[in-house]
Amino acid sequence: MTSRLYTQRDFKGLSTLIEKLLFVGFAALVPLSFILAIGAPLLFHTLYRGQYDAGAVVFQIMILSGFTLPLSLIGTNALIGMGKAKSLFMATLVSVATFFAASYVLVPIMASRGQALAVFISMTVLAFLQFFAMRSELDLSTKGIIRHAREARRFVASRGRRTDQEKDD
Repeated sequence: MTSRLYTQRDFKGLSTLIEKLLFVGFAALVPLSFILAIGAPLLFHTLYRGQYDAGAVVFQIMILSGFTLPLSLIGTNALIGMGKAKSLFMATLVSVATFFAASYVLVPIMASRGQALAVFISMTVLAFLQFFAMRSELDLSTKGIIRHAREARRFVASRGRRTDQEKDD
C-alpha cells in the first residue's frame, strides 16, 4: 500500500496511513512494554524459580526498546515502500555504529546491563532516524499521530464488530 500511495503521489493519504499505523503500534506496544518492564522481576522469579533473577534487569532495559519499536517497524516498511532504501541503509548504518560505540563504552563499566543499554540506545537512534527520513518526504508529526488516534480507535473497533458479526453469521 505504501508503494502504491507513494507512486500515485498521494502523500497526504500515505501520511495519514503511517500516522494511524504508528498510533496503533504505540497503543499496543508501549503499554505492553511498560507492563513487562515493571513485572520482569516477578516474571523471572516465577518462570525460572529464582535461578536467573539477575537477568530481569537486563530484560527490563531491553524491553524499553518497545517504546520505539513502532517507529522502527513501520519506518522500515514505509521507507522500503517509498523506494528510500538508501535512507534506510544510512539510518541502519548510523544505528550499528551507535551500537558499537555504546557497547565499547558501556560494557566494560556495566557488563550485560551495558550491552542491553547499547541495544536500547541503538534501536532508539534507528527509530528516530527512520522517522526523520519519513518526515523529509511526508508531512508526519507527533501531533498528526495523536490527531488520528480517534480514527484509529474507530477502525480497530469496527474490525472487532466485523469479527463479531462474522461469528454470528
